[in-house]
Amino acid sequence: AVADQVAIAIDRARQFASEARTDHLTGLANRREFERVMEREVALAERHKRRLSVMMIDLDNLKRINDRQGHRAGDGALRVVAQHLLRVVRASDVCARVGGDEFAVAMPETDLDRARDVAARLRRSVEHAGLGMKAPERVEVSVGIAAWRAGQDWQAVYQAADADLYEDKRRRKTARRWQQEDQPQIRL
Repeated sequence: AVADQVAIAIDRARQFASEARTDHLTGLANRREFERVMEREVALAERHKRRLSVMMIDLDNLKRINDRQGHRAGDGALRVVAQHLLRVVRASDVCARVGGDEFAVAMPETDLDRARDVAARLRRSVEHAGLGMKAPERVEVSVGIAAWRAGQDWQAVYQAADADLYEDKRRRKTARRWQQEDQPQIRL
């Protein structure tokens, strides 16, 4: 009986430890776990002179999806991005949901060119998934990438990727505005 109680306690402890590291909605690592992984990966990159890139992803229109279709649809959009993110990265990369509509990926042994390739595949994958869905709002993502340089801490590379993310978001918003201006106006 005591052995059964100990086994149950150990199982629950493992479950709680896993839940403490995982985002409940997407199943990805949470922010705390991502920060722990980044500390470790930067230390390994520094020690072994390895490459390390970070990719930041933002779901561009989550608020609009939530407002027009409800939070259940917004949660579904977050899950779609998480699923497609896991499809395009390697098993050695660590994907996390680090905020409401923001994701991050630690990419050990990855240079900027490889990270850009992954970002392009993610965009295509999410766009393709959105075309297959019969939802009025398409799921769109902006992506920022940065490569770690010797002497940087993880926060510096994270901030660089975040700055690149917001630059991508600005560029994409400008491009959408130009596309809308090029559309013929229908007058009634």
